[in-house]
Amino acid sequence: MRLLFLSDFHGRLPDVSAWPADLVVAGGDYCEVDEIRRLKFQALAQGRKVHDWPEYAGPARATALLHGALAEGSAVVRALAGLGTQVLAIRCERIEADKGSDRWLEAARADATWHSNRPHGM
Repeated sequence: MRLLFLSDFHGRLPDVSAWPADLVVAGGDYCEVDEIRRLKFQALAQGRKVHDWPEYAGPARATALLHGALAEGSAVVRALAGLGTQVLAIRCERIEADKGSDRWLEAARADATWHSNRPHGM
């Protein structure tokens, strides 16, 4: 059995046509989140909690960043499904929010887009 391990997509699936596989194992980092990561570190540098990053982006930009990341990740999953081979997609979910941060939780729950757009069986 030929296995192909892929990871760290950051919103793009590389050309894997040169590596035929019986099973593809896709291990995370489906979305590009560099700007979100930068904003999280900005919040930490100013003594804030990591989940306060939307305050540095503003509501519209934070929403756009989340939706963009989810769309890119969904596109990667669809491309993986189109490879014509079995794919084991590993997805780690970590939501860091305290109980007083309903706005961040609601934004994180936009993750439902991921679930509704993923191919059957992934």
